[in-house]
Amino acid sequence: MAKMKPCPTCGKDVSKTATSCPSCGHSFKKKTSRGTWGCLILVIVIIAIAIAGVSGNKGSRRGASGTSTGSAAGGGGSGEPSNAPTVTSAKVGDQVTVGHFAYRVDQATFAKSVGNEYVKETADGVFLIVSLSIKNTSNETRTLDGALFKMLDSGGREFEHSIHGSTALEMSGQKTLFLKQCQPGIQTSGKLIFEVPNESDAYVLKVSGGFWSGDTADIVLR
Repeated sequence: MAKMKPCPTCGKDVSKTATSCPSCGHSFKKKTSRGTWGCLILVIVIIAIAIAGVSGNKGSRRGASGTSTGSAAGGGGSGEPSNAPTVTSAKVGDQVTVGHFAYRVDQATFAKSVGNEYVKETADGVFLIVSLSIKNTSNETRTLDGALFKMLDSGGREFEHSIHGSTALEMSGQKTLFLKQCQPGIQTSGKLIFEVPNESDAYVLKVSGGFWSGDTADIVLR
């Protein structure tokens, strides 16, 4: 038999599981247990902590962004590390010192083929031949390799020196700079050769300051 309880309004016995009195309609509201209240409070606290954490992260990101922007725009700062690589610009006939070397482009010419009747190399595009003077400004011997030089066109495309073109020049008695040893304090000269698409573009020779330097110079050829 179901357990009964008196209705507080009409006094009649009503089942304890009833939600309302069948006689007078009085509603029996169930009390929320302490355990339920405890769980509810814990959930609210967890949600509050999570919201506070997200807000703190957003504030930190805004603060970091503001610091970076401020250092770039204010106080004469450049926004770059003090040891950031530098790029110098020059033109034909200018001497520019970059890292371990002082460079000067003396002339730039084009040719469809290079070499002689015994050793000849013909370009699919056209050869760009750069006459270059270099002085080693460091205290030790430096080897000139292809990593020191890049040719750029107006679209930013990079061209490496032509090994076949350099071989044809050397075999025909012309002096190149490919893998040449450059002694300290001594100026040397020779030719660099690149294969490029055409003669009409505006080309720039990018020279490097040497291994681990990071500094470069852009020498405008025309």
